[in-house]
Amino acid sequence: MPKTYVDFIFSADGTSPMSVVDRVTAATGLSFLFGPHDMVIPWDRLEELQRRSEEITRAVQGLGVYLRFQTVEEDPASFLLTWPPVLHQRSEDHHV
Repeated sequence: MPKTYVDFIFSADGTSPMSVVDRVTAATGLSFLFGPHDMVIPWDRLEELQRRSEEITRAVQGLGVYLRFQTVEEDPASFLLTWPPVLHQRSEDHHV
């Protein structure tokens, strides 16, 4: 199951962090974390992630808060990429 971590970046000119926490938890039902990220959105379907991220974004609008979303997969083996991409071999008959 993928998870999207949310980090809140506060402006000194914005609303106090505790007021933001109260507003976001009331609007989303999600809890804040202790650790390197402020919040996590667990999701199975892209629609879930979209709905939750929009709820968070609406909750902080006008508060002087910036958001950073980072999605990770719990099982890295299910999300393997080959880099650099495999190049197709050219046929010996084909001249460019």
